[in-house]
Amino acid sequence: LAVCEQRGVAPAVLGRDDATAAELADALHFAETPKDSAMFESSVANVILVDSSTAVDAMRREAVTRGYTVRELGTQVCGEARTLGARLARDELCRGVAAIGGGETTVTVTGNGQGGRNQEVALGALADGVEFACAGCVASLGTDGADNGPNAGALVDERTPRTGVDDALAANDSATLLASLAVDRGVECRLVSGKTGTNVADVFLALGKK
Repeated sequence: LAVCEQRGVAPAVLGRDDATAAELADALHFAETPKDSAMFESSVANVILVDSSTAVDAMRREAVTRGYTVRELGTQVCGEARTLGARLARDELCRGVAAIGGGETTVTVTGNGQGGRNQEVALGALADGVEFACAGCVASLGTDGADNGPNAGALVDERTPRTGVDDALAANDSATLLASLAVDRGVECRLVSGKTGTNVADVFLALGKK
């Protein structure tokens, strides 16, 4: 309350601007997560405005508009990030097909590098022994616009240089390698959107050249 007074902010309780000091003090001690759900059941309704399917559906519509056949991977894609990347390149790529999915992968941390799971998905498509099923690209990005840093994710194709990929994966240092590709080789794979103001998990794409 003292902070509110200092900053000239008028605190309120349940939308009221006439709450007494005692009521305001009680509100400050209200449980963060109320345990007695019965008191809310009759007056609270939860409405889902957007979720992963919203983003995936938008991708599907755009792919169809551009003349691609869509293969849906679902909205609960999970597993090791680099393994998903290999799968997208090796098993999901098909000429004229857009394989689209949403979800969240995980990263087994073995190093202390920079970058997030979406960039690891992209590098996983370039790992040693992974061959692209056809000409095309693999992309992974976070819908919030940040993948443990300023990059939302990354996009790679069969022409992307593979030097240093396995070392970067071992060190969980995807962002450093991707930055090096851009600066030293003139190959820009990073996807940068800026903060989007929302977050409905990650989205994945394997797009086969038509």
